[in-house]
Amino acid sequence: MSNHFSSSQLTDTQAGSSIEEVRPNEYTIRAPFNLFLNTQTVNRLLRTYLLVAITYTAVAYFRQAIARAFSIVSRTSAKTANVVTLTVFTILTWQPTIILAAFFLAFVPEVNEFFQHTLPDFFWAQPWSFVFWVLIIFKFSKVVIHLISYITYRPVPLPAHPTLSRSDVSVIIPTVGDVSETQFHHEFEECLKTILLNRPLEIIISTVGDQKRQQLVAFCQEALQRFRAEPDFADVNTTIRVISIDVPDKRQQLLAGVQLVGTRITAYADDHVYWPRTFLEHTLAAFEDDLVGLVGTVKRVRRERGNTLLDSLMNYLALMYLERHNYECTATNNIDGGVFVISGRTAMTRTRIIQSAAFRNGFTSESWLGAGPMKVDDDNFITRFMVNHGYKTVFQNCPEARMETVLGVSGPRKLQGQMIRWARTTVRSNAVSLLIDRTCWRAHPWTTWGMFITSYLNNALIYDSLLFYTFKKSDMSFPLLYLVAAVYGSKLIKPFGHLCREPRDVFFVLFNVFVFSYVHSLLKIWAFLTPRNIAWTGRKGIDAAGGAAAPAVNT
Repeated sequence: MSNHFSSSQLTDTQAGSSIEEVRPNEYTIRAPFNLFLNTQTVNRLLRTYLLVAITYTAVAYFRQAIARAFSIVSRTSAKTANVVTLTVFTILTWQPTIILAAFFLAFVPEVNEFFQHTLPDFFWAQPWSFVFWVLIIFKFSKVVIHLISYITYRPVPLPAHPTLSRSDVSVIIPTVGDVSETQFHHEFEECLKTILLNRPLEIIISTVGDQKRQQLVAFCQEALQRFRAEPDFADVNTTIRVISIDVPDKRQQLLAGVQLVGTRITAYADDHVYWPRTFLEHTLAAFEDDLVGLVGTVKRVRRERGNTLLDSLMNYLALMYLERHNYECTATNNIDGGVFVISGRTAMTRTRIIQSAAFRNGFTSESWLGAGPMKVDDDNFITRFMVNHGYKTVFQNCPEARMETVLGVSGPRKLQGQMIRWARTTVRSNAVSLLIDRTCWRAHPWTTWGMFITSYLNNALIYDSLLFYTFKKSDMSFPLLYLVAAVYGSKLIKPFGHLCREPRDVFFVLFNVFVFSYVHSLLKIWAFLTPRNIAWTGRKGIDAAGGAAAPAVNT
């Protein structure tokens, strides 16, 4: 390993002479940077800026640790502990506090030495090694932090004396499905049944066109007659109402149902999701905190292997997409209370929030670089709205609140279209959060860094290629096998839980890690280049005949 001397001067003790060591082209390359780095004021400002970012992220990560510590030390009620924790956390994360602390840290001799000499010397002596370690730290700091956060996560427990019950919930189901189709008929019947078994006050089905409204009214009446014969439905008194609008637009369908809601909590669900009987009880627990405005839950795709290997593979890829969502949402929500999105497949919110004029106006007029009004990205808008208006978002990950859904069973073409649409949503929504709303920087600093910023940088095809290339060009002394194990081993963390449940999917896990992750990178690149495409795959070619609300159908 070569040594670098900032003075570039060697002394010959025997001859008593001074010998100047000059490196080829070093002056022309480094002279401007020397001038810049040796400017004390600029240097300290740079160090201050970097330390602010590091300190802010560290404080965000230790939020849960601080909360638990004060809960133990105070030995008082949970509410008192939360007040103490909130006060301490507010002081620690107050921007003037962070900036002042970082400013003083910039003048600590050891910190000054590191930024002024150690780091620049390492870069100029071994630039490829420097870049390699930057890439490693950028990638694996998130991997390690999210893994620790996921392992230490605990869901919101059931309250001893709840202030909300099932009768405080209305459920809205926007749908464009046709119950005359056999597959949708069976899926929607099971969806309706599982929601009814949770006993909300009311279910509002919002469809498109008078014909589908009439079909759904008849469908619900027939389904309820069959359900009443089952013992589990003896005490179900939920009301079902079917309404329709003129055009297929999930946002408008949701709002049409929202204006009819009279309960304190509104749940919205897709027409092919299935709730456990304990779903409402365990999601309502999070709303005992008055600051909570939105609650999402863990999702699981039903494993349907189909008739061919391709059918099974498509279902597995869709399954892993939601498994990754569960992992990331759990980890970030446990760190700083943030999530990149609460899925619209099923979520719960306070009714007064989504009945407000501000929500309605923003929800129906959203556009992106002139493309709009948006029909897609509805769940991302709702998530951002909560952050921007000071409401907490909770991700409840427990078996009692785990909803199931069907995904990846309609062939590779539809799944490809869905993945491109989801990738475009990420590009659009994260850009809005970072550059337009900007509330996330203060409210959820780790989520901002770990999910929003990294979504534009962490492309497996590009990133892994850079890792292996810089490793080859650097002077690393450890074997390449260690890097291979670290890179691909980290990709096994998220599918690990599924692999424990379905060990025979090991072939698909390996395919996903070594092949599909790079194919998906190409889809992400295409999505990054075409974000103004706001088409909603799966809703094309639907005609609307118009119609009004139907009479209520009572159980």
